[in-house]
Amino acid sequence: MCGVGGRMNLWMVQMLLTSRLQLWTGGRRGWRIYLLVVRMTCLMPHYPQPFQNFRLTFRHPFKDMIKGMRMDLKKSRYKDFDELYLYCYYVAGTVGLMSVPVMGISPDSKATTESVYNAALALGIANQLTNILRDVGEDARRGRIYLPQDELVQAGLSDEDVFKGKVTDKWRSFMKNQISRARKFFLDAEQGVMELSRASRWPVLASLLLYRQILDEIEANDYNNFTKRAYVGKAKKLLALPVAYGRTLISRPSSSGNQSTLG
Repeated sequence: MCGVGGRMNLWMVQMLLTSRLQLWTGGRRGWRIYLLVVRMTCLMPHYPQPFQNFRLTFRHPFKDMIKGMRMDLKKSRYKDFDELYLYCYYVAGTVGLMSVPVMGISPDSKATTESVYNAALALGIANQLTNILRDVGEDARRGRIYLPQDELVQAGLSDEDVFKGKVTDKWRSFMKNQISRARKFFLDAEQGVMELSRASRWPVLASLLLYRQILDEIEANDYNNFTKRAYVGKAKKLLALPVAYGRTLISRPSSSGNQSTLG
């Protein structure tokens, strides 16, 4: 989106989502905002694209995101990756799904809509898995472990090992597998970036490259995510911006239903 119309459409999407949240949580002010925005959209000769797909695209992911926040209040262990994946979908994958109508799909893209949404979902999952791996020590100090329990056991580890926060060979081996999985989700997400509208490709790819580098920093810290927080320095952040921009210039949307071409 661009221009005054684009900014207005985005503002109305944000206001509508905010008012819906206030409605679900019992806020009276949400009614007034919600009715105002709905009336404004009814006066428009052509609904903006995000509103055309609101019920299909926003409704369930937004409710699922709320569900994830509530889950976090009660649940602090995940028995396997299936459970962890569901949590990641609730709190982050939903954001990816809701972002697609705002970012827009390139008119030149021949990829299926489903594949674009799958890539957006993968980016949300990858980001959340990265958050989890970065914050293991911080979460442990709060009594939380966002790691697959069965995989910890298979690696010869336990909750107690996580709480002790000691980097061992078993922990390094376990973390290598976790990082490898997160990178696969980033790779899946990367395939959909060039299918987005031209204006959206650069910021999305830049954020993907920056977040993926957090995994590199965990490795550089010898997998000590107990007492060392992995972060990307300013120099690397600045470097990622032109790299991402350059890749969006030399890459193009898919010419068929297959994946996009990335340089």
